[in-house]
Amino acid sequence: MLYEFRASTLDVQNQVGVFTLNRPDVFNAINPDIRDDFHDMMAHVRNNKSISALVLTGAGKGFCAGGDIADMDNDDNRDPEFKRRKVLNLHMVIENLYNLEIPVIGAINGAAFGAGFSLALSCDFVLASSKSTFCASFQRLGVVPDLGLFYFLPRLIGQRKAKELMLTARIINAEEAYELGFLHAVHPPEELLEEAIHMASNFAQASRVATGLTKNFVNQSLDLNYRAMAELEANGQAICAASPYHHQAVDRFLKKEPIDFDWEKLQKKGR
Repeated sequence: MLYEFRASTLDVQNQVGVFTLNRPDVFNAINPDIRDDFHDMMAHVRNNKSISALVLTGAGKGFCAGGDIADMDNDDNRDPEFKRRKVLNLHMVIENLYNLEIPVIGAINGAAFGAGFSLALSCDFVLASSKSTFCASFQRLGVVPDLGLFYFLPRLIGQRKAKELMLTARIINAEEAYELGFLHAVHPPEELLEEAIHMASNFAQASRVATGLTKNFVNQSLDLNYRAMAELEANGQAICAASPYHHQAVDRFLKKEPIDFDWEKLQKKGR
């Protein structure tokens, strides 16, 4: 089923949602319509328990060019308090996407610049086209990185390398991005979306409860002490142990039957 928003679409097929930013004439730059679409889309996904994973991509030749520069050229954006509220409102998009309790797979089909880079890094898995490029382009406009880049990038590639990419605002290609470690895989452009959807479809066989809790806890792990993580683990195990999925999985194991969620077999299936 296809849901059409203001400047994007959500296509739900076989328990996978594909959310496509649809402003190809400006390389899917983020504007108020895109922001509101994200809020509406995530509300829909949270309420639809049949969606087991989400793919995020862009229409046309770019993934996301970041903030819409045309939208920045007005008097409101020169008011510090207005700008602060605007950035914080956009942070709600990133935080909600990052904490969405299903896997989010970025299919980066072109340039991911500025806030588009931040958006890509908020995904759990980042697949890219061999023609994709990434740039922390903020320095080019005389502003600081935003939408979570200060949070995500140092954690993914280390503080020194993150400083270099932010301070130089240089463009890196998919090969370098993969070597830096924030890409899961690089695919030919014509295969990227299919590969992302195939990966997403495999999570239909997983426990939604265990998947959501695992993602939630990993997201908190670098900011909590051991005692707090132990409490989260204990609470999570108690919740999962009461789930029908766990009972059925244990029963299959004891009967020596194949398990449902076998990642290697699922990845090979249909190839």
